[in-house]
Amino acid sequence: AFPSNTAILYWKDMGGNDDTAQQQQGREQEMLELAERINVACGDLSTSSCVKLCSQHMCCVEEDDEYSCKSDVTKDCPVYAGCVVLIDDE
Repeated sequence: AFPSNTAILYWKDMGGNDDTAQQQQGREQEMLELAERINVACGDLSTSSCVKLCSQHMCCVEEDDEYSCKSDVTKDCPVYAGCVVLIDDE
């Protein structure tokens, strides 16, 4: 027979503990705050701040499928939606 705590250990491995939920909630809050900073920096035309926040994530707002990373969930692209103002519309 299995020890009585086997189910609890398995449940924790599956992400069922409070620490994991709190970490996820903390990450979501960080991403929300980053999105807000981007929207402020890029909305107020503080271009240098906008560029600094967006430079590594321009693939998120790239229209050309060859260079776009919009579908890559690891890039957190919705957070960087405000970076679209840096795209030249010529």
